[in-house]
Amino acid sequence: MDLTVTGSLPLILIDADIPRQQALAARLRAKGRSLSTPSDSLAALRELGTLPHAALLLSLAPGKTDPIDVICHARRQHPDMPVIALACPETSHRIAPAIRAGAAHCLIHPVTDNALEHALLTSQGRHGARDTVDDGPLAGFDGTSPPMQGVYSRIRAAARTRVPVLISGESGTGKKLCAQVIHLRSTARRGAFLAVDCRGTEEAALEAAINGHLDRHAGGTLFLEDVSALSTAAELTLTRILNRLEASFAAPELRIVCSMLHTPSPEADPAPSLRPDLLHRLQVLPIAMPPLRERTADILALCEAGLCRFSAEAGRAPAQITACALECLQAHPWPGNVRQLLNLLRALTTLEDSPLLTRETLPDDIRNPPRASPGGQSGFAGQTMAQIERAVLEDTIARHDGSVPRAARELDLAPSTIYRKMTGWRSAE
Repeated sequence: MDLTVTGSLPLILIDADIPRQQALAARLRAKGRSLSTPSDSLAALRELGTLPHAALLLSLAPGKTDPIDVICHARRQHPDMPVIALACPETSHRIAPAIRAGAAHCLIHPVTDNALEHALLTSQGRHGARDTVDDGPLAGFDGTSPPMQGVYSRIRAAARTRVPVLISGESGTGKKLCAQVIHLRSTARRGAFLAVDCRGTEEAALEAAINGHLDRHAGGTLFLEDVSALSTAAELTLTRILNRLEASFAAPELRIVCSMLHTPSPEADPAPSLRPDLLHRLQVLPIAMPPLRERTADILALCEAGLCRFSAEAGRAPAQITACALECLQAHPWPGNVRQLLNLLRALTTLEDSPLLTRETLPDDIRNPPRASPGGQSGFAGQTMAQIERAVLEDTIARHDGSVPRAARELDLAPSTIYRKMTGWRSAE
């Protein structure tokens, strides 16, 4: 991914290492970026007052002023200013303090064009600026594959109106994130974002949650998570509430966004379990979140962003992913989608101290996927019973959004049995 952003914020680049500062400045100017290169952090602090609508890139190497103090100053003076910290292995211990001080991203030298453009783009969107390219990822998302381009286009259309939106997709594809991005990009962001999990929510609790939101906030977004899980009585209650809102002055101020879980199992009923009249009412603008296996081109961007984030939380430099490891990740089916990938990256960041994420550091089921079975044989042919058991358990847990108790009920097992097996897998890796 090589993005050239036009109409973007000017940059202030601070680095006590002058040759490195000049080299990076030349690369940025070659991409059409407008930037200034103050001679030191004191000059940069003076320049912050004259360029409030800019993005700040600063090295964490010590200068005349502590870079952490510069970040704090920028945040106090300009709360919406995107700040990106630049570290090297010798200053990686300062990543966590920089993030706590308010840096949106932290990149490790040598900084690649892809990583820098991604950080600038998402930081600019995170702090309230509109995206200035139509083919880049919206703030909060990573990846520019064709399936995600369609999602971004729908989100932009949804943000321009207040029509009800229905987001569908498998578990872990980012349905709630999609709803939050719609909220933040629309005029509904002046109000609160209320998420109501419809799984197990009875009609009285549903009505109390919605009425409580309206009593405390003027407008905003009401996000009904997994709306197809509502009971018949709760569906009737929701229909009655929608009728009441449309007849009141609150209707133009409150946005309705819903999500519906799509299960890829061929045995699942493809028809949604919602009353047709309610479904038609809620899906004026449908958005389908693609599963990760249909957007494998985005896995590198997802890994780079995830490793940067989790490494910053751990206070060390992010690992670099090797080509062989990337091939394994792109070949995996990911039944738990993006959530499963990010959970894996978090675990690897916690367990591994190596600066490289290699094929050997990946779990066995990703490093050595089962081969396709010839002649119509079972997909489990050639695997041991232990491998089959693990595959079934992990797939069931992923389909239940990571819930071991619900997976245990489906498999007619005690949850303690699954937890015991998961502990055994981790100890064996």
